[in-house]
Amino acid sequence: MESLCDIFLGSSHKILFPNKIRVITAVLYVVKLMEHVKQTIRRLLKETLTVAQKLPVAKRRQFIRQSLDNIHDYCATFEKTFIVCELIVTCDQYDLGGCQHHSATLFRGPNEDASVAICVTEQGSLLHRNDSPWTIYCDAGDVKPAQSVLMAAGVRG
Repeated sequence: MESLCDIFLGSSHKILFPNKIRVITAVLYVVKLMEHVKQTIRRLLKETLTVAQKLPVAKRRQFIRQSLDNIHDYCATFEKTFIVCELIVTCDQYDLGGCQHHSATLFRGPNEDASVAICVTEQGSLLHRNDSPWTIYCDAGDVKPAQSVLMAAGVRG
């Protein structure tokens, strides 16, 4: 079976740089593979949010949880770490701009200051952030982040 080096460089590379070429090729392959995995994770998260905003409020949280579990399993096949913490918070935390009497489920990484997060409020609002202000996918009127982007205008929980 031909290696990538054989295909791109022909067999003469084996005489000049047999081990260096293989190492460089392997490193390039891993870099491209990890970039592909990151792009797939982004796509899966976007698809998850798009589908979740169309679900009834009662099913939203469970769908998000299951989708994140599926992404975790996908990452495990590439030995990539994908850790999700699920926290019950109040809507006045994490710059959500809501009331302390309303609760929400926050899905984020293990870091307390994680910049990537998904939030589903008990009333049905659905929000996502990724190194930016919250993006509102579904607005049930229970949160008002100071800085936010509305993904689907007029969509209510």
